[in-house]
Amino acid sequence: MAILALALGILVLSGKAQLWHVYCLAFALGCASAFDAPVRHAFVGNIVSNERLATAIALNSASFNLSRLAGPSIGGMLISMFGSGWLFIINAASFTAVIGSLVGLRTKVLSDRGTGHGAGISEAIGHVWSRTDLRALFSMIVLFALFGLSFPILIATTAVSVFGLGATEFGFLTSELALGALVGALIVAWCKSVSFGFVVSAYALISIGYLLASFANTIDMFGLSLILIGAAFQAITTSSISLVQLETSASMRGRTISLFLTLGLGCQAAGGPMIGWLVDHVGSRATMLIASSGCGIAAFLGIFHIVRHGPGRSNLAGTAQSQDGYWDNEA
Repeated sequence: MAILALALGILVLSGKAQLWHVYCLAFALGCASAFDAPVRHAFVGNIVSNERLATAIALNSASFNLSRLAGPSIGGMLISMFGSGWLFIINAASFTAVIGSLVGLRTKVLSDRGTGHGAGISEAIGHVWSRTDLRALFSMIVLFALFGLSFPILIATTAVSVFGLGATEFGFLTSELALGALVGALIVAWCKSVSFGFVVSAYALISIGYLLASFANTIDMFGLSLILIGAAFQAITTSSISLVQLETSASMRGRTISLFLTLGLGCQAAGGPMIGWLVDHVGSRATMLIASSGCGIAAFLGIFHIVRHGPGRSNLAGTAQSQDGYWDNEA
């Protein structure tokens, strides 16, 4: 990831950057993320105890969004002052802290929970298919990734085409989205339990957020709707990943999370061009209405599951026994 950011920075600064360069580097970044994200989420279970797992995931998201809160505003101002190239150079340099932290981990004292020895990907698919709650979560994330995860495109196009804003103002809008995400992460960290109903509520909330954004006629109203979208987005991702981890046996956890994230990333890859095409043909406001509808359908699927099977609840400090005897205080 550091090398990719450095390469793009050099291309931009040299004036040789072309669109196909961005496509290739974005593809490579996606490949790197496909290895990084599932392992990173599963790895949390090796560092913290099971009863603190969901809280750790939420606090990790909160720290990420705290930095993302200030980053876009600073980045927007620096782009106006120095251009985009130097921002990619700084991004590449920032990875030294990440790599240093990983190298410095005391690996000998880590547990081996979640390593999933002997569990193939086919077993993970069978595990997900056998569980109605996991099937519902996976179905909902498909709709969310297709319609609800392309807010960077919608923010950018709305900022430019509707409100006529520049890079600095766009940075502030992105910061408002990050502010909402920070609030959402802190709410999940504060909760003592994660329920399926909580996830459904977050889907309904982001549907409302997109609906309000589509009708916003001032930049302040649009910014407030982004805070709502950011909070709901973070609540969805954090609580969904927490539920997948807590409701999955240690031997299957890594591969189940990998399936969940791969499905989300794959559908997001398909949803991005679709949302971009819709913006070009029907405009950003109508596209946000479509995004609201997609997230609303996901919430409806969750409600349907609750009506048929009950809300379910994973107590972060409790204990339970899984069907295959693996839970280890996870539920």
